[in-house]
Order: sequence, then C-alpha cells, then structure tokens
Amino acid sequence: MNTLSMSYNIEAAMQAFVNGIQNQGGASIMFKPVGSLGSPYKMVSMRFDTAPDHGYMASYEDFGGQGEAFCESTENIYALRSLFLELAMRIVERGGRLPNGYDDDEMYGLYIGAWVEDGRVVGDISRHFTNEDEVLEFSIANHQRAYYDCAAGCAVSVAEKVTVG
Repeated sequence: MNTLSMSYNIEAAMQAFVNGIQNQGGASIMFKPVGSLGSPYKMVSMRFDTAPDHGYMASYEDFGGQGEAFCESTENIYALRSLFLELAMRIVERGGRLPNGYDDDEMYGLYIGAWVEDGRVVGDISRHFTNEDEVLEFSIANHQRAYYDCAAGCAVSVAEKVTVG
C-alpha cells in the first residue's frame, strides 16, 4: 500500500480510483486519520489500494448528510475523478471523523468505495470490518442491501443473511 497526504499526490489516488473502476469494476481508497483524535483540526492522510483482501466492507447510509453519489459512465475519466473528489471532500469536511453514533476509537479508516451497478458507477463512504457479525449489524443499521466480502470478492445479501441467520 502507498501512503499519501492530502496535499501530496492526490493525482495518484484519483488514478488508482479510476483504474479500479474501469479495470476491476470497483475501487476502495482508504483515508486514515493521523494525529490527535481529540484535535478539531485533525490531519487526514490517505492510504490507497484496492479493497483489503480480508474482512468485509459496508457503507454508511448517510455520511455527512449525503447518501450515495453517482457517475453515469465508467468511460468518462473526468466524471470519475469528480466523483472521487466529491466523496473525498465529505471525509475531509468532517476531519476524518465518523458520523454521529460511532466513536472515533472504532475508527480503522474510512474508505471511498465505488462499484459498477446497472451500467453506472455508485460511490459512497464505507468502513472495513474483520468480523462478519459486526458488518451484518452495521449493514442492517445503515439500511444496506449488501456488504462486500473482501476474501471471496463478492457482495453478500443482507436479507439472505438475516433469513438464514
């Protein structure tokens, strides 16, 4: 994984985001806070890579008062870069802090997640989990249809898990 600060080489992070969407059908860019968690002026650093190869990813329903963001084409590089910047600003505007109801010490890192669904790109702010029970509980609380199993490389239906479990 590479580590960047917001002011240093955001271009590389955007390019990784665009490449992931165009070549693999999705991308995750991790933002991890650096510095004192109690500081109102937290520095936010950016570590980027494809989604982790273990654990699970789930999306916040309403991060910073906004839901999912969309881009109508996987081919328009400028629209994909704008989607990345829009989602990145949601995290930066909050200083890397989690939404209300989630403690900062639970923070592993916030992710800009994007995937292709029905021919368009859907983007949102996600969180990484190592425990499937926790990701299922989080997904239900955030009204998600599915969460992503990083090891299996596929989405898992929340409704099916609740019915089976």
